[in-house]
Amino acid sequence: MAARIALLKKVIPDDVKLPKQAREIHEYLAKNLEVDKVVDQKDLGEALDAHQEDNTILSVTPKQPISRIFAFYRGKYVETGIMSYERVSVAKPKKEDNSGENAAPTSRRKVKPGEEAAA
Repeated sequence: MAARIALLKKVIPDDVKLPKQAREIHEYLAKNLEVDKVVDQKDLGEALDAHQEDNTILSVTPKQPISRIFAFYRGKYVETGIMSYERVSVAKPKKEDNSGENAAPTSRRKVKPGEEAAA
């Protein structure tokens, strides 16, 4: 599963109460993302984590990765209409058919259950 995120508001409304970390992360995103531009959460997380030690995003160096802190507040961002969040399913590649001679056995049992009673 993949996820896509879009920033909907560059300014946090006055009636929305957010912790300092959430406000600082939003401030960074407002400077670096365009409104309504959809980005992949994985790419966004990598961009956030690139600033883990330099205090560009957060005023205090956190113990947790910044992407994890963002994920914690993501629900609040969506609930207040600051961001949108969408999960997208990604098609997995099909496995090759190993029905040939080198195929692995389907069972590891040496004797099948019906054969035990006949013996």
